[in-house]
Formats: sequence, structure tokens, C-alpha cells
Amino acid sequence: MTPASFLIIALLVVLIFLVLRQKPAAVNVDLTEAIKQLSMINDQQLGARHTNITTDLANKERNINLMVERVLQNLKEHQERLGRSDQENIRHFSTIKQELSAHQQATIQLAATTEGLKKILSNNQSRGQFGEQVADDLLRLSGFTPNIDYVKQAIHEDGRPDFSVRLPDGLVINVDVKFPYQNLQAMVETDDPGAKKQYAQLFKQDIKQKIKQLLSRNYISPGQTVDFVVMFIPNEMIFSYIYENLPDVWEEATRQKIVMAGPFSFTAILRLVRQAHKALKMQQNTQVIIDSIRVFEKEWDKYNDEFKKFGDNIDRLGKGYDALNTTRTQKLLRAVEKVKLLDTNETAETEPEPEIEATNELELDG
Repeated sequence: MTPASFLIIALLVVLIFLVLRQKPAAVNVDLTEAIKQLSMINDQQLGARHTNITTDLANKERNINLMVERVLQNLKEHQERLGRSDQENIRHFSTIKQELSAHQQATIQLAATTEGLKKILSNNQSRGQFGEQVADDLLRLSGFTPNIDYVKQAIHEDGRPDFSVRLPDGLVINVDVKFPYQNLQAMVETDDPGAKKQYAQLFKQDIKQKIKQLLSRNYISPGQTVDFVVMFIPNEMIFSYIYENLPDVWEEATRQKIVMAGPFSFTAILRLVRQAHKALKMQQNTQVIIDSIRVFEKEWDKYNDEFKKFGDNIDRLGKGYDALNTTRTQKLLRAVEKVKLLDTNETAETEPEPEIEATNELELDG
């Protein structure tokens, strides 16, 4: 029950109590008056309540409108973010599509390249040419000039290596390219343990055979080459397999003065040779500079001697000039003065005295 209803009921109770205590005529008048007052009070209460309700409804309407505006603004911002996100997703999807297309093309090209490489490696002659090209590229990348720093054998003959790298002191490092591949490839492709073991043994025999071939050729010549020959294996995987799984073959080759080298170690050897080139050239340049300094020293000593002699000649010339300018000149001037005095005296003795006329003297006296 609201406070207004409670107040109205209380007033009714009081009025009834008063009416019961008064007379009937007065009761009607008072009752009518009370009803009017109750009606006024009720109207006032209802008006106030209506005003409160109206104000409350207006406030609620305003709050609801604000909430609706916020919701609509949030919906608009959310839609804009969704639109931007959709555009970014479209761009991302387009980029991904392009990358997938490029990756597909690269995969196709790689497959074609792999197939071509497989065909090359399946042929002994093509495999050898491929290995020689790798060695030639590594030499060039290391700064070696063809036909100057190294020589590539155009025609392969027994006893002639694939490459001969020239050292600064006139010696040569012979390099022979070997590319054992087929048995190792077969060992990798098979899943049969027995076949793997058999192919591994055949690959080991291939390496030993390559070493025998190098030993049978005149690749090491005292006074012309270094005391070892380089066996270049142009595939790092094959070289690593030999180094890790065939240590006895590796050690035997080293004892026979055969240095096995993969692409990485071959590059390191070339860098050492290149450094030796630079060191020797620097040493030669230093010797030339020292010789030039010695020649300069000798020429400087000669220059100083000649310059001193020239200075002495200048001193003697200066002294002669001073003697000529003082003593000789003074004596010569005195001799000239004497000649002049003699000439003056002779002129005075031979010249007659002038005659003076008497008229002139008289005129002068007057």
C-alpha cells in the first residue's frame, strides 16, 4: 500500500468517526464537505503522481533514447569494423592465393629441375661434367682467374688432372673431380637392410677405386707440384657420408697423400691458396720497396756529394768575386786615376795663355 492510499483511508476513518458523533443534518453537510475534500486531496495526489509518472516516463524515454543511440552507434562501428575486416580478409586471401600460385609454380619448376638433375646424375659423363662445373665455379668465386691462376684441362688424358692451380712459388696443386653416386643413391632408396648393406659396401669399393686411379697417375711430381693431390667430391652429402662412415678409407687416402674435399672444404683450401698468393705478392712488393729505398739512399748520398761540391764552387766563386770587386777593382781604379792625372798635367803645360787687350783693361778700370 502506498502512503497516499494509507492517508486517504485514515482520513475516511476520522470522518466517519466524526459523522457518527454529530447530528444527521450536520452529518450530511460534513459528509459532503468531506467528500469534496477527499476528492480534492485525491485529485492533488493523482496530479502529483501523474506529474511524477510523466517526469519519470520522460526520463526513462530519454535514457532509452540514449541507450538506443549508443546501441545504434555501436552497431554502426561494429559494421564498419566488420567491413574493414572483410576487406582485409579479402586482401589476405588474395595474397595467400597469389603465394599459393607462386608456390605451385615453384614446386613445378623444382620438380622439373630435380628430374633434370636426376637424369644428369644418372649418367657418368654428365655427372663428371657437372662436378667439373661446380669446381670451376668455386675457383672463380674464390677470385682465381682462368688460364692465369689455374688451368682447366680441355681434353682429359691419363696422367692429366681436371684442374691445376698455380701457386706463387711456381708449384702446382692438381685437382681431380670424382663423383661416386649410383651405389649410394641405391642404398638410400632401398628399404631392404640387406640391400642397404650391400650397396654401402659397393660404394666403399667405388671410393677405393677412385683412390687407386689417382695413385696410378702422375699427379705428384717433386719440384713441380705440392706433395699431395686434391680429390674433389662436388656433393657435400656424399663427402660427409665418406667422412663419417668410412674413416678407414679416409685415413688410407691421407696416408697416400690424397686430400678429399667437399665444396666447403675445397673453398677453404682455395682461400688458403689465395691468401698465400697475397702474402707472397706483399712480400715481393715489400722487397721491391726495400730495394728502391736502397737505390734512393745511394742516389741521395751522391746527390749530397755533388751538392756539396757545387756549394764549394759557389763559395770559391764568391771569394774570387769579392777579391775582384775589392782589391783588383781598387788597384785598377788607382791606376786609372794616375792615368787621368798624367793626362791633365800634359794638357796644362802645352796650352798657351790668353792675351788681354789694353782698351779692355782700361774700360774695366774705369
